[in-house]
Parts: sequence; C-alpha cells; structure tokens
Amino acid sequence: MRFLFYSGDTHQVPLVHKQAERGEKSRYKFNPRKSRNYNENEALTQSKRYLFCSIQATLAQLLLYAQLISIKGFFMSLYFGQLAALLAAFLWAVATLFYSKSSHHLSSIQLNLVKGLVATPLLLLGIMLLPSATGAGWQLPIFLLMTLSGIIGITLGDSFYFSALRRLGPAHAVLFEYLAPPLAAVIAWLVLAETISLLQGIAATVVITGVMIVLTERQTLGKAPLSRSGIFFGIGAALCQAVGLVMAFYAFQQTNVAPAEAAFVRILGGTLALTLGILIVKPCLLRSTYQGLQQTHLATLFTAIVFGTFCAIWLQQIAVAHVTPGIAQTLLSTAPLFILAIHAAQGKRVSLRAVSGTLFAMLGIVALFA
Repeated sequence: MRFLFYSGDTHQVPLVHKQAERGEKSRYKFNPRKSRNYNENEALTQSKRYLFCSIQATLAQLLLYAQLISIKGFFMSLYFGQLAALLAAFLWAVATLFYSKSSHHLSSIQLNLVKGLVATPLLLLGIMLLPSATGAGWQLPIFLLMTLSGIIGITLGDSFYFSALRRLGPAHAVLFEYLAPPLAAVIAWLVLAETISLLQGIAATVVITGVMIVLTERQTLGKAPLSRSGIFFGIGAALCQAVGLVMAFYAFQQTNVAPAEAAFVRILGGTLALTLGILIVKPCLLRSTYQGLQQTHLATLFTAIVFGTFCAIWLQQIAVAHVTPGIAQTLLSTAPLFILAIHAAQGKRVSLRAVSGTLFAMLGIVALFA
C-alpha cells in the first residue's frame, strides 16, 4: 500500500511554448540553453517532490504497522492467561488419549514410573532456564511437606488414575478430576478449618451429579456397566490429588516459593518414592518395564509425557500468574470437553447425555471457584 501526495501542477509549460502553440509572436527571444536549464530544474524539483511523498507514504505505513502490532500485543496481554489455561487443558486431553494408547503393554505403576523418570529432568531443565528460579524460601519442613504431597498426589494419585484409564477409557477417567476440587474443599474444611459457604456446598453437589450423569450412561443404554474397580481407582485418584493439593496449599501459605520449583519437588519426591518402593517390593518390575517399553510406541508415550507433565504444568503456572485462580481452574477443567470434541472429530459417537453431564459438572466447578 503506497500513499502519494502531490500538490500543484505536475508539469508547467514555459510561456514561450504556450505562445508558440497559439501562433502568437513571442516578445522574448527563445534561448535553447535557458529552456534546457529550466526543464532540468523542473525535473529536479519533481524528483525531490516524489522522494518526499515516498518518504511520507513509508512513514504512514510504518505507523499503521506499529498500531496493528500494539493492538495485537494488547489483545495477547489481555487474554494471555486464558489462552494458556485452555491450551493446557487441550494438551492434557491429548496426553490422556496418548496415555490410554500406551497402557496396553505397561501397568499403571510402570507407566507412572516412566512418566516420572522422563518428566523430572525436563522440569529441572526448565527451572534452570527460568530466570526467576532462585531457590529462596525453602526450609526443611516445607521441603518434606512438598515431598509428601508428591508421594500422595503423584505416586499414589497418578497410579490410581492410570488404573482407571485402563479400565474406563479416557472419556470417563478424566471426569474424576472434577471430584478433586470439592474433595479438596472438604479436606481443607476438616483439617485447616477453612470455611465452606452454602454456594460451595451446592457447587460440589452439582459436580458430583454431573459426573454421575455421565457414568450411568452405559447402564441406561443397556450396555455393559462400567468397571467397578475402574470407578474405585478414579475416586481414589481424585482423593489423592485433593490431599496433595491441600498439603501444597498449606506449604504455600507458610512460605514463598516458586510454583515451578514446588512442582519439581513434588514430582521428584513422587518418582523417588515409587522407584524405591519397586526396588523393595518387586525389583523384577524394572526388567518387565524395559520389556514393555520395547513393545510400546515410544513416540506416543513420550509425547504424552511432554504434553501432560511438562508443557501442561508450565502453561498452568502461566495461567495462574495472569488470571485469577477461579478463572484458571475453570478453564483448566475443560479437558473432558476437548476429549469429547476429539472423539467427535475421529467419528466416534458422542451422546447428548455425555456432553450435558460434562457441562453440568463444569458448571459446578465454575460455581465452586466463583
């Protein structure tokens, strides 16, 4: 886009030439040298005028581009946290689908072990590259509390979650994550003397009702009922996640530590505890894990670990840093909706009952963090 601005006539004909065209006798004697000099000066003036207009048009374009970039930057800064939360939920949905495909040759404990061994160095690398990671605020009681939080929430919780994933499938297993926030509110009320309002109690009931609407769908359609052990593991995963969240919340209240460092300590403690438990109870599980990895599509498994354990955690920290916790948790809870959308895109049947139950449970999450 170019804007050229001209003022005045673009070409002026000498008076002598105009009189010659009208057949009039000129009072001045025609001098070819003076006429040539006049034309050269006029051409020089026109070149300067064109150069000035080109510079003016270029500056106008640069100003327009600068305004567009500033508008885009304002939009990104305004919705950066929301986009990060939605992207984290989408990556966790994709990771859940990939974990489901990788669980055929690995047990839930083996899958959790491989996830921890791969994700721990990735988080450590991310913390080393983080300029704000100083390690300040850490004390021995806080470190032990965060480690215990990782053992409960990651060692036990993720093992239960992978067991539910194998028995229920990704669409139903991910729904049990909706139970973690209301369970955490109840545990905080019992242990930390936190208050629970009437609205939060109603919201917890709405969440449980939405989950039950989806879980009872197969029975109403006359199909085989869901695995009871899968439901048990799903509830156990949500309970362990809630306990781990309450312990981490209490640790954050006692000191000021970076959330990324806390996530690393939790997953490091959980992975070390799981590895030590395997070495003590069943050492042969390490050899069978190596054999199971040889039969597993490693690209799918590593993509699930990078998406779900590394990228999703960092995006979650970005979302919490830019928006309120209620909005962040609400947007992070859209992972089941993304799974239903992915299933629909793959041509799988998605019932209206599953969508309505998921939305109903998500409505309870919104009310819980209102």
